[in-house]
Amino acid sequence: MTVAPTKFRMNMFMHRAFLREIDRLLSRLGNLDMNDSEQVAGFQRRWRFFTETLAAHHAAEDQYLWPIAERSADAEEQVVLHAMAAEHTALEEASQSVEATVSVLMEREDTKGITAALSDLAGLLAGHCLHEEHAGVPIVAKYISQEDFDSFMATSRNRSNADLILAWVCDGAPPEIISGTWSMLPAPMRVMVRPRANRKYRRFVTECGF
Repeated sequence: MTVAPTKFRMNMFMHRAFLREIDRLLSRLGNLDMNDSEQVAGFQRRWRFFTETLAAHHAAEDQYLWPIAERSADAEEQVVLHAMAAEHTALEEASQSVEATVSVLMEREDTKGITAALSDLAGLLAGHCLHEEHAGVPIVAKYISQEDFDSFMATSRNRSNADLILAWVCDGAPPEIISGTWSMLPAPMRVMVRPRANRKYRRFVTECGF
């Protein structure tokens, strides 16, 4: 039994959240006081939340989606799946370039270098998300089993900061994404988790300063 492409909507929700987060980071750079250690630490914390979440998301896809679909994919489809993995590698390298500037932010005179590196990452990520949603997901949905898909989703649910991520996905999202995100939890769990997750996320935002 294969998986309907609509089942991957949380993947799309995550993509939109990643792109919004890069916009937040770029916006923050515009008024970041490089001499304020608290502001810099908040930016670094928010950046690392982003990059760790992105890396975990891609690791789950690399483990549970592309290689499993590749076993049954035809030659043309395999080209697309290989491209997905290659794009993940390119995004990791671009993230490392940003990290190299973020880690020494207070030693720099301006934010030009990190702004350029982050803008490059934003462009790569936007292109990858579009490619994955239009070309990668239909192939994966065609070949992976419900069990494989459940394992992929469980990896996301079992992260130590999964509740924070759910609230983050909803930050700045349109109503249909907010309702779609929380509706993925069973109603009794949603009643308990949603308020706690929103409080946790608001605290995270306050501590980071944006």
